[in-house]
Amino acid sequence: ALAVGLVMATHGILDTFTDGGRGVALLWPFDNRRFFAPWRPVPVSPLAWGILSRRGFYVMAYELVLFLPLFVVAAWPRSRRAHSV
Repeated sequence: ALAVGLVMATHGILDTFTDGGRGVALLWPFDNRRFFAPWRPVPVSPLAWGILSRRGFYVMAYELVLFLPLFVVAAWPRSRRAHSV
């Protein structure tokens, strides 16, 4: 539940770092304004079957490199002794 809550809380903010679209309606339904972050390093991926295009594979590879530190931390083995307390 904690992980799902964290993903839900940060997803909209992370979407503001993409370089396409009309922006993110962070305040919807109270306000229809859309927002972008001042720095937008994440390219927008193509939708549907377009993800299997050359651009789609480029975006997937880019995101893999961008989020690699998070993948390493998530997959890092932990000792059982630290969790037995």
